[in-house]
Amino acid sequence: MRPALESLCEEVDQLFDPGITQQQVSGSPLATAGAARLRKLEKALKVLHDWAGMPSATPVAAFVLLTAPPGRPALLRLLAAALRLPASDFIAGAVANANTTPQFRAGVAKLSTGAFVALAENAAKASGVALLQVYAFFLTVIRTEALHAASRQLAALGEALTQASGAGPPAVEAGAEQQDRRQALGIVAATFLGFTYGLLGAITRSQLVGAPESLHATPSQPLVAELVRALESSQVLEQAARVLVLVLVGEANPSTPAESEGAFRLFIYLHGNLSALASVLGFGDSEAAAATGARLRRALCGRCVTHATLCLGLSTLAAVDGGSLYGLDEIVRSPAVRAAAGSGNSVVAAGAGRDTLMTMLRLLETAPEPTPQRPCRRVVFSIALRAGRLDVTASAAAARERGNDPSPQPAAAFCNTLGSVAAFAFAAAALQLYPPDPTGGWSAATDLEAEVELWRLGVSALRWALPWLPAVRLQNHCRCLEEAWLKAERNSELAAYSDPLRLPPSPSRPVAAALSGGLLPCLEYLLRGAGRDPGGWQAAAVRELVWIGERFAPLLAYGDADEAAALVATLGKLLRRAQADPRVMDGVWDHRGNFCHAVLSIVSGLNPSVDGVQNRLGDRSAPEGALEAPGPEPVAAAADAVEAAP
Repeated sequence: MRPALESLCEEVDQLFDPGITQQQVSGSPLATAGAARLRKLEKALKVLHDWAGMPSATPVAAFVLLTAPPGRPALLRLLAAALRLPASDFIAGAVANANTTPQFRAGVAKLSTGAFVALAENAAKASGVALLQVYAFFLTVIRTEALHAASRQLAALGEALTQASGAGPPAVEAGAEQQDRRQALGIVAATFLGFTYGLLGAITRSQLVGAPESLHATPSQPLVAELVRALESSQVLEQAARVLVLVLVGEANPSTPAESEGAFRLFIYLHGNLSALASVLGFGDSEAAAATGARLRRALCGRCVTHATLCLGLSTLAAVDGGSLYGLDEIVRSPAVRAAAGSGNSVVAAGAGRDTLMTMLRLLETAPEPTPQRPCRRVVFSIALRAGRLDVTASAAAARERGNDPSPQPAAAFCNTLGSVAAFAFAAAALQLYPPDPTGGWSAATDLEAEVELWRLGVSALRWALPWLPAVRLQNHCRCLEEAWLKAERNSELAAYSDPLRLPPSPSRPVAAALSGGLLPCLEYLLRGAGRDPGGWQAAAVRELVWIGERFAPLLAYGDADEAAALVATLGKLLRRAQADPRVMDGVWDHRGNFCHAVLSIVSGLNPSVDGVQNRLGDRSAPEGALEAPGPEPVAAAADAVEAAP
């Protein structure tokens, strides 16, 4: 490794010799370099590129190589030379014979961008003081306008791909030559897509390392602000997405080249991470961070990015459920798009399929108001429902296969595990049905069926998908259910029920939708499971659903008689358990931390006298030593008091 680095630095110094570069008014020094120098550069770069993929290439080693002499100046200068090399030279090198100057030139440029990205991805995994210096290095790279240079290269490639796509089938005598050129365009496109998405991915991941699930990370504000400015001014995401779609359109072979397929995967991961970063910024306490997050969201909503995301996402979705493609049938059903999207794999089993759907949902949810680039709210709602149903079906099948209910996983940063699509799909669908500004467009007030479908997804996700996710996502989902109910109540003609003994003849819309969505049997299942394990995920869900207490009477009154009877029977057993444990009745009221108190809060909607009990408990201080009395803990006592409900 050391001899290769020394050789690389020596050749780069000679490549940028002042006596030579002064003769070049513009362009890249690689364009005039001889075969001997290019061969030495290629050899040294290959060693560096291969080393970056080895276990010995630790984040610290990559960080030192990128941020300290002699590696830093050599790699930055070589990257600039590669990005300034005309796209025509890349294409000529891709079709040239082996061991020729054009082939060496294109190889050096390709290895320069590839090695740089490989080192950047490793360095982004650093921590502590080293990560802060990596931030500074990324800031330098952005300020050198590397993204602007990549955008210009991608724009030139886009024009070449457009001409190649419009040329039609090649004539017999020119068939081989034209086919070689198309393949060369695909290879060069994959090179620049890999560099663009790889570099942006490394920068973005460095901002999401260790970000908690609750989205309260504090990214490096100067770096993120500079990144957003570069994305806005360079339009590199739009140019890259345009090239990606053109490669798909021009690819006649169903088996997508490995390099192109890697670029498609990077597209999905990058835009998913950028959307997550925008969410992190939006949930921050700083107004500047929120404004930066809003600008990042707008940068992700361009016409080409939206089109590419829909093509890949709908291909994954339709391959499983066979549903509508919303007018994109020709391109989405093409063999190249299906291969790139991994449509042959079920979204259930393949993590890549979930990543594709999550990226599509994040992009569509990013801007709630319709734009010329984005489908209308009704279409986004439909897409979200379909994606959520697939994930619920997958989660249910996985749970049945295991023979028991999974437990929530520890909190992790933006992991697209089983169940994540369903949770996010419900939130995205609810935002379309109840947007912050509903003026114009689709109105939920005229679509009761949509509300029913929303609740079916939300309830089934709570029953089957949420157990696979970290506990904080379970809490967020229950809060989303409450927000959807409150927004539906505001749109309902019937006011909230003030007297459970004087209910109107028909239920309000939120009650009707929740009942049709299966809320009662789901709630009974959660209570029954919580009775068996008061410390499990079902009990955690019940503690987050105490808001149902205010709506409990109409739910039982208008619900199916058998479902309501089963729920009341389970509640009766749980209430007897609570009464059997003096620490439940005498302790400090805490429905967020005590499952039995949560049950009492829910039941309080049926009997006003329970409100009095709750108020008295809430005003009472815990007797000294009450919670430290001998015997099992309250959770264990509740579990052992009586047999669990059937």
